Amino acid sequence: MRLLWILLLMVSVIHGAQNSSSIKNLWNKEKSSTKSRIKSSKDSLKKSGLKHKQMNSKLSDIAKSIIKAERDSIQLDKTLKELGKDKEANEERFSVTKKQLDDFGSRIDTLDRSIKEQNRYFQDLLINQFSLIIAINKMDKPTVDSVIMREIYDTYKEQNKKSLTDLKQKINVKQHEKESI
Repeated sequence: MRLLWILLLMVSVIHGAQNSSSIKNLWNKEKSSTKSRIKSSKDSLKKSGLKHKQMNSKLSDIAKSIIKAERDSIQLDKTLKELGKDKEANEERFSVTKKQLDDFGSRIDTLDRSIKEQNRYFQDLLINQFSLIIAINKMDKPTVDSVIMREIYDTYKEQNKKSLTDLKQKINVKQHEKESI
């Protein structure tokens, strides 16, 4: 029985020695896994640090572009206000110029009507004068009436010449006014 106890003790010691080496291996495995975890944590920290730096750089660039865009927006607002003022001034000048143009158009129409009326009157005077010349030339014999008619005709002729000259001047002046408008 003693022998049995000794044998049992030896088996348990051998078995215990084997188990203790596996415990040591477990302890070593835990140490190595902790080291690898620490190492992988350091690596991931480095990677996330790099990512943060990249993000910070990108955010800085975005912030700069936003600030630049705000400055540009302010400048564009100023420019738009100036353009709005210029537009209002140009619209006022346009309306004044349009009114002047309309006035000139009505003056031209009035001058055209006046020129046409004076041209008709001029033509009527020429026709009357021409008919009087024909009538006087047909009278070969001087009679008291023909002599009086001749004197009236001469007076009328002088008056018509004067009227025609005045009329021509008026027509020329009005045509010159029309061209200057």
